[in-house]
Amino acid sequence: MNLIWKDRLFSLVSVLSIPGKKGRGKARIRGLNFFKINNHGVDSWRIVTPTINGRRTVKTFRDEHEAKAYYDYQFNQLRAGGVTELLLSESQRLDAKAALAILSGYGVSLEAAAQYYAKTHEASETQTVSEAIGQLLRAKKADKLSEVYLTDLAYRLGRFAETFGDRPLAGIGRGEIAQWLRNLDVIPLTRNIFYLRLSVLFSFAIEQGWVDLSPMQRSMRAKVIRADEPGILSPAQFAGLLSNASPETLPYWLIGGFCGLRTAELKRLEWHDVDFEAGLIEVKRSKSKTASRRHIPIRPALEAWLAPYRGLEGRICPVGLRARLEADRRRAGITNWPSNALRHSFASYHLAHFADASRLALEMGHKDSTLVFEHYRQLVKPAVAKSWWSILPADKANNVVSISA
Repeated sequence: MNLIWKDRLFSLVSVLSIPGKKGRGKARIRGLNFFKINNHGVDSWRIVTPTINGRRTVKTFRDEHEAKAYYDYQFNQLRAGGVTELLLSESQRLDAKAALAILSGYGVSLEAAAQYYAKTHEASETQTVSEAIGQLLRAKKADKLSEVYLTDLAYRLGRFAETFGDRPLAGIGRGEIAQWLRNLDVIPLTRNIFYLRLSVLFSFAIEQGWVDLSPMQRSMRAKVIRADEPGILSPAQFAGLLSNASPETLPYWLIGGFCGLRTAELKRLEWHDVDFEAGLIEVKRSKSKTASRRHIPIRPALEAWLAPYRGLEGRICPVGLRARLEADRRRAGITNWPSNALRHSFASYHLAHFADASRLALEMGHKDSTLVFEHYRQLVKPAVAKSWWSILPADKANNVVSISA
């Protein structure tokens, strides 16, 4: 057993053979010392004994014989049993050796590594889920992320905090998270959005040193079975929706159905982005999902519907948009709402009516027309598409909207 190695690792004990006093050959235990001191003309003898934590105990005697007896006792204890207690078991020795091998390239002692781990682990144990979420939201706000994203992040992580808020973040297991996601009772796509927001939380926690590894795994994601063709609205459904929409939400439906903006882009849109004179709606880089600027034409039907809104300022979408849109759909009698219905409808009727895939891709913010041909080609007939672009207000002269700016 390599005692010298153990002494280097833990500053404990190694046994070296040296000549003893009075001609006796006697082994010496490193760390166990016997020496004489003189304090103001008074002799005394001091014994220093090693302990398991790498420190020393010191005991002083006025009587030399008593001191020697104590020294012999400690020597015998350490040789017979005490040294064994200070040494490591075989499994501990192998574990320590492996740890030293890992640390060898960093110039860090095993003790320093253990202290760092203890400090970090203690910090992670006290960082609750609610505290971690609060710090994440403040960091993302400081990063100037969009209000739409911050609101969604706060909502979904808030749901997570309702269950785990008071618990240490580092103590949340993979199985618990997977079960929580399954218990949300939402469609697969929505569940996967919750998964992505939790992944953001744990990535942030790794950066802060609160956890070592993220418990999020791709197996937690729900399988999304996509339809062969995207769900779209019929012209009759869209016309009924516009007729039953409130004055506050009508622009959302109009621009979504006649311009094909993504939901997030619509929520960021402001009235100064609608250029009635040029006949264009501008999606700025800061409001586009792809961070690319584009313009969509205001075609005749959309122009007729939006005419009463000229001169308004501020955001196009009102506060409490989700509940308002659901109310509009109920009044229109639409119970089955396809995913991304407005954008898919716009693309399908645009391609069928204008027969220009490149132009459609440009207006939708795609890099090329590949996705257009994969999803929308020959989805609807031209005659039906023509009726979509012919939906006009029942009475343009009396279609006056009273709405505060």
